[in-house]
Amino acid sequence: MKNMKKWLSVILSILLLTTCFSVAASAEEKTEKTESDIACEQLQRDVPLILVTGLGGQYHSGLLTETEEDDVRIWEPTMEIIMPVIKEHAFSLVSAILTKNYDKANAILKMAAEGIFGPFSCDNNGIPDPDTGKKENSTDTLRNPNGYANSYDFLFDWRYDVVTLAEQLDAYVKQVMELTGSDKVAFVATSMGNSILMTYLYKTFYTNENYKDSNHIHSAVFIAGTMNGVANCEDPFSANITLNAEALVRYIEGLTGTSVPVLRALYKMGIFEPVLTYVGELVQGLVDNGLYDSVDSTLATIPGFHALMNAERYTQVRELIYNTPDKQEKFTTILASGDFFHYEVQPNNVNIIQKMKDSGIRTAVFSQYGYDILPITSDNDRMSDGTITVTASSFGAISTATDETLGQDYKQAKECPCGKNHVSPDLQIDASTCAFADTTWFGRDMFHVFDSALLAKLIDLVTYSEEEITVWTYEDLPQYLVREGDSLVPLTQENLPDPPVAIEDSIAQDEEAAKLATTIRLILAAVCIFPVLVIALIVFAVVRRKKKKTANAKAANEEPAMQTTT
Repeated sequence: MKNMKKWLSVILSILLLTTCFSVAASAEEKTEKTESDIACEQLQRDVPLILVTGLGGQYHSGLLTETEEDDVRIWEPTMEIIMPVIKEHAFSLVSAILTKNYDKANAILKMAAEGIFGPFSCDNNGIPDPDTGKKENSTDTLRNPNGYANSYDFLFDWRYDVVTLAEQLDAYVKQVMELTGSDKVAFVATSMGNSILMTYLYKTFYTNENYKDSNHIHSAVFIAGTMNGVANCEDPFSANITLNAEALVRYIEGLTGTSVPVLRALYKMGIFEPVLTYVGELVQGLVDNGLYDSVDSTLATIPGFHALMNAERYTQVRELIYNTPDKQEKFTTILASGDFFHYEVQPNNVNIIQKMKDSGIRTAVFSQYGYDILPITSDNDRMSDGTITVTASSFGAISTATDETLGQDYKQAKECPCGKNHVSPDLQIDASTCAFADTTWFGRDMFHVFDSALLAKLIDLVTYSEEEITVWTYEDLPQYLVREGDSLVPLTQENLPDPPVAIEDSIAQDEEAAKLATTIRLILAAVCIFPVLVIALIVFAVVRRKKKKTANAKAANEEPAMQTTT
């Protein structure tokens, strides 16, 4: 018994030591720091960082009263706003469209737009109702340390034009500098904030001959920027609408993260193409008969949308919506700010950043990808973050569709001064054609803006390092990164996803979709044949009954004749 206890003690001691060593090794592995981690710890975050956010957030009416009991959410529209409009207009709208009564359909759409967007709309000068807006205010509390995690957030009413918003940003910058006592500020812009920041930089830095007097811009990081246009906005507004079966299936499956057998079966049966073609003809009929006249009292009054378009699409919108001398006079102020942004600021986007670099101001661009663009947009096979194409947000990268690659034999399109390779490990992006290839990063599997918190370390290193960092500075912050859970790690050959398969090929090889398509065909055949059989049986029964009735009548007539003969 004593020996048994002795052996048990030895075994338990060995197990305990093994466990301790395992825990220690695990702890050591978890606390192992990368070169960029160490560099980040040594940063002197001595410059206030201003985050210029994107559009979004909830807007309410009833803000002029002290009580919140009368506050009503007007954006993003709730189902309480949308459903009554649908109930009132849906049947008559569908009926008008299907009968191609486009004038009536557009009149109904105008009433529907006013019901949904009316409370959120602006006046003819693009000025929102002062009783409406956000409940949050820009942060102005002095914070220490500075840095992306403790930035000063410039919040704004995105309905205003970018020129007005740039002026508001200028006032906010001066407020932060006064609060902090700093003679410089750093910027990080996300989404629409990029259009505002670019307009601010154009007026305050690029064209300002007296900028050297203040010399207050320390750095700028442009994340998922709208300054070169947003396909999801500019295409529908400019009637550049394309309906494509492959894009529709690819987009829906991208959102769900898995294949959708029913969609694939319908695609395999060839149902989508004729349906989408018919829908496209109806949409074109609406456009040709004044669809965009239906928004002149709602969406056309919100100049903030113009900040999400490139110059070509804006010009088309100008001709499509503001298409008469009366409308151009009515919306003079809105068009003046739109013209300024698209014809003066936007053509100089690259020049602005280049001048910043030449002046020693640190800059970086971050583009997110891995998602399909809306399937109704033109060229709807473009790689994007779900909202903005990679080409637009990266200042010119070459990219494939989400289900394609550049090919194993692909060579980068442009030889860069650095002499290094700018093609992504997944062969879906070539960054050599970017305006700033060495300071442009890409994040795979990152949806528009929502994952920007993962960039805190990169942003701080770009902002506070003694010298400008590039995509070659740190091995763990290379040009191409990928989201893995709550982390952003280098995209390498080791963590590459499976090679993409073109949606047409994927569906062609999908046995489940093929079986489901066969089943659907059989069901449709049965549905079609069943009423035919019922009708045939009814006809057969009627004919048989009629024949029988005729035979009985003939027999009844023949019987008296026989009796007479007898």
